[in-house]
Amino acid sequence: MKIFFSLMIITSILLAKCNHIVVIKSKYSFGTTYKRAIHILRSKGYDIYHVIDFRKDARKIKQRVDPSRLILFGGPRTHTKLLRKDRNVGIDLPLKLYIYKRKGKTFVAYHDPLEFKERYYVDHALVGRIQKFMRYLAKRASGQR
Repeated sequence: MKIFFSLMIITSILLAKCNHIVVIKSKYSFGTTYKRAIHILRSKGYDIYHVIDFRKDARKIKQRVDPSRLILFGGPRTHTKLLRKDRNVGIDLPLKLYIYKRKGKTFVAYHDPLEFKERYYVDHALVGRIQKFMRYLAKRASGQR
């Protein structure tokens, strides 16, 4: 079941490649970038629902992949406000931060929350605050700010 869930997430990430994906190169190692992201989320009071470790999953099938983790996070305050405006937004929740290593460099990626405004009837001010936080999170975790 976990592998199925991981494959669904990978597929959604690959399909979203043509959509609004923000990618930031990290100044730090993969491990440091990941720890910084987790620390920021916890210090801001977000719930970390799950972390998918794609490298660990690949090992289960005797395959290799560079380090990559998808952090699923959020909070009831934000999710509830979004869902009260448009129940369909639930398909894009919780929020996700993807940290990966490629060719020796570490990157942080996320869907630009502006997509919510394009896909759903939601509060534009709230989406703006989510966008601002996602930018802050990615830049702080990667040492770009």
